[in-house]
Amino acid sequence: MIKLVACDLDGTLLDENHQLSQRNIQAIHGLHKAGITFMAATGRNYKSVAPMFKKEGIHCDCLLLNGALITDAHGKRLSHTPLPLEHAASALRILEESTLPYHMYTSEGIVSSTPEKGRAMFIQHMRKQGMQDKEIRELMEASSFGSYDREIEDAFVYLKEEPIIYKLEAFGDDAQRLKTVRARLSQVKQTAVTNSVADNIEITASDAQKGLALKKLCALQGLQPDEVMVFGDSLNDLSMMQEFRYSFAMANAADVIKEAASYQTLSNAAHGVAHVLEQLLEAASEKRVSNL
Repeated sequence: MIKLVACDLDGTLLDENHQLSQRNIQAIHGLHKAGITFMAATGRNYKSVAPMFKKEGIHCDCLLLNGALITDAHGKRLSHTPLPLEHAASALRILEESTLPYHMYTSEGIVSSTPEKGRAMFIQHMRKQGMQDKEIRELMEASSFGSYDREIEDAFVYLKEEPIIYKLEAFGDDAQRLKTVRARLSQVKQTAVTNSVADNIEITASDAQKGLALKKLCALQGLQPDEVMVFGDSLNDLSMMQEFRYSFAMANAADVIKEAASYQTLSNAAHGVAHVLEQLLEAASEKRVSNL
């Protein structure tokens, strides 16, 4: 019996405009009524996740920053796996040499030494996805995208403050250049290098991967892997597909995710998550009736 549903957001639960559809909202409310826990499992931080769920009356724990941080519905930290500073420094040297715009997700928020380049790259990325400038501005206002809690001049001077760094994220529009930088970053010890969209790079501690973090949380909560259902579409969802039997790839997912997942559902634009959850809820309802 499924007791927990962990779901990626962008490209999975959210539609092509990065919004929650009414059908997915209703399905999540249905889970709560059935006693099944819902958890967001994303590369985003808490500030860009909480408002969209709060608006719809959904209260859920959040697996954030690819598993580097897990919080409850109120943002209280349940567990975390920071990136060791010596390895963060090695990764930062590579990012600095690449001249790609990047930022750091830390315990004090999002920190950037290239804020204007970062904002410009985000806008360019969303335009490539077909969004109009008005829609992009609204998305940036409603989330933490393009917004920085602290702007710094020198990343290595900042490291001397011994910050808690959860994730590094860089962006670029040159596929070959991104591939080269990813290859260099993959050589940094005790790190995991992945991406949530084609034109970004995400670096966390090696244990800060969605599937590993979720499996550890389940063990603490007394849940078995076969009591968990997961959904994803991008490379940063790969560990969830590998660690859990009831894994679903979206129709729009990367091929590697489709190959690793046990099942496939409709695209995010076609409410693929709700399509599966509705069947899960129907089966749960029939089981309850048969036990009366």
